[in-house]
Amino acid sequence: MLAGPIIGAVGGRVAPSKFVTGGGHGAAGKSYGAAIIDDDTPTPAHARFAWSRFPRFHRGRRRALGRNDGLALCSARLDGTLTQIGWFFTKAALLTSAAPTPYWPYVYQGGVETYGWLTPTQMIDGLALGETTPGR
Repeated sequence: MLAGPIIGAVGGRVAPSKFVTGGGHGAAGKSYGAAIIDDDTPTPAHARFAWSRFPRFHRGRRRALGRNDGLALCSARLDGTLTQIGWFFTKAALLTSAAPTPYWPYVYQGGVETYGWLTPTQMIDGLALGETTPGR
C-alpha cells in the first residue's frame, strides 16, 4: 500500500515530465458539438416542483404503498419467515451506517446463527458473489 505514494513522490522528483497530470483524453481535440442537456439547459416545467401537484403525487404514492403493505400483511403471518426477514433487514438498515463493514457481521449473526436461514458456507458464497459484481 505504500508503494504507490513512494513511487509517486520519488518519481515526481526524479522524472517530473513522466508524472505530469492532466492532458489525458482531452488532448485529442475531438468535438461532438454542444450537449443536448447541459448545465445551462433550463429545467422543463413538468420537472419543476409545484405545490399544486404535490397532493396528487402524495395521494398516488400513499395508495401504492398502502396496497403493497396491505398485500404483505394479508398474505404473511407475523411469525412467518418472510415477515421475519423483512423485519430483520429493516432493523439492519436502520441500525447500521451506509458502509457495509458493520453490516455483514450483523447479517451473518442473524441469518446464520439466530434464524438459520443460511449455512455459513452459503453466507460466505453470497458475500463473495456480491463483492465481486459491480454496483451496490
